[in-house]
Amino acid sequence: LSLAIFLLSCLCGSSVLLSWRLTGRDSPQSVEPLPDLDGIDVEDLKLTTSDGETLGAWLIRGKPDRPCAIVTHGRGGTRRHRLREVEFLARQGCSTVALTHRALGDSTGTINDVGWSGRHDVIAAVSCAEREFPGRPIVIVGQSMGAAAAIFAAGELGDRVHGYFLEQPYRDLDSAVRHRLRAYLPLGLDRVAHAGMCLWAPAFLPVKLSE
Repeated sequence: LSLAIFLLSCLCGSSVLLSWRLTGRDSPQSVEPLPDLDGIDVEDLKLTTSDGETLGAWLIRGKPDRPCAIVTHGRGGTRRHRLREVEFLARQGCSTVALTHRALGDSTGTINDVGWSGRHDVIAAVSCAEREFPGRPIVIVGQSMGAAAAIFAAGELGDRVHGYFLEQPYRDLDSAVRHRLRAYLPLGLDRVAHAGMCLWAPAFLPVKLSE
């Protein structure tokens, strides 16, 4: 009985710790210096979201006859992790807005809800592209969490966005957590960990897990 109580306490404690760790800010705000892209001018930007967060971003002005790309990144990353894609698009003549999502890098925010609130980040980037490059088609190039944020934003954006290239979006957060735990934990323990994280999710996420 003592052993069972001890193991249950460990499970409960680890579930709380992991849920808190995965939904909180990874590290303090830090400067993201401009990248050195040979022959490409990169501007530093600050975007303000409708819910009051300030996002770090880079702006590249491309050719007038090419579309504008909004580049987003995955959980735990920043716009610097998408530098290869940013450079590729810029060399095709596309204007580019690469942002760092809230609670990461040089952006403000403390809660990382895996793309749900990040929809405001995507909308802010689209608004920036419309101001800077009026009349040009806008395409969102999203990865993982950034792809999910783009999907969450799509209903509000409507036909303001002309296309999406989404890499590794998850079907829903519950299945994404389940699959990730299955990849890292032995059979059985993954289910126990999943149950514990679902139990504590309401304490850390601003909306229901099902949303």
